This record gives sequence, structure tokens and C-alpha cells, in this order.
Amino acid sequence: MKMLRTAIAGLTAAALLAAPVQAQSRSSSDDVAKIIAGIAALAIIAKAVDDRNDRKVASSDPNRWRFGSVDRRDRVIDGRIRRYHDDDDDRRRTNYKRRPLPRDCLVVVETRRGDRLAYGQRCVNRNYRYASRLPNQCKVTVNTRRGTRAVYGARCLNRDGWRVASR
Repeated sequence: MKMLRTAIAGLTAAALLAAPVQAQSRSSSDDVAKIIAGIAALAIIAKAVDDRNDRKVASSDPNRWRFGSVDRRDRVIDGRIRRYHDDDDDRRRTNYKRRPLPRDCLVVVETRRGDRLAYGQRCVNRNYRYASRLPNQCKVTVNTRRGTRAVYGARCLNRDGWRVASR
């Protein structure tokens, strides 16, 4: 708001100084009316520019809360991923949700809120036949020191009926 007032004052002063001074005197009421109309026009333009800048700042914030819809694919967390090793592997079932996810893809995501088990997306895509059928609501993006990685949360997959590894 302070910037708006400064801009209006500067434009008003520039308009008054730039107006040519005539030797003949016009009626003072015409001059006053023109000055007031000019100031009002400048105020309206400055307010519109200020409102537009406010909308740009609000729409460019990627972390703003979206009321009414929570898109879990856009969920991003900070953490570190490390391998989880276990040798038990059972691939006898035919139902694609009952085919266990590869244990080699199981990772631990270390966050401020604790460790979580997850499956790395690239590993699952390379080593699991039904990777395209994994639910998108279980997909989470993790910001690590080495870049961003996509993982599928093991608890979410388990709730959805997928066969996941356990500790």
C-alpha cells in the first residue's frame, strides 16, 4: 500500500509539473476539475496494477493449500532413501495385486516424522510386471540431496490390497 501511495504522489507531481503554463488565466474551477480527474484516473490505474501484482504473487506460490481437493500426487516430502534388504520372495499367486512387490525395491525414507517403508518407482518399473497398475494415490515425491525421487508408500499399498514386504 505504501508503494501505491508513493507511485500516486509521484505521478501527480509529474503531471502537475509537466502541464504547460499559459499566460492567459482560465477559470480556476476548470483547472481544479481537470486536476482532480487526472488524480482519480491515476489512482484507479495504480490500484489496478497493484491488485494484478497481488494476484501474480498469490498464484505463483506452489506451497499454497488447495481447499476442497487434496491431490496426493503433488505431495512432496524431504528425506533420505536407503535400501532395505530381505531375501524372502514368493511369486506363486496369479492375481496381480497378490504378486508381491520386489523386496529389492524396498527402501526406508527417513523423515523428520520418522522412518517409512516405501518402494522406489524406478526400481519397481524395471522389476515388477504390474508396475503400471500401482495406485497413484500412494505415490510420493521425496526431495533428497541427490535430487527428487518418486516412491510408493508401503502402508498405502498394503491398505489398497497389494502384497508388500514387512520388516
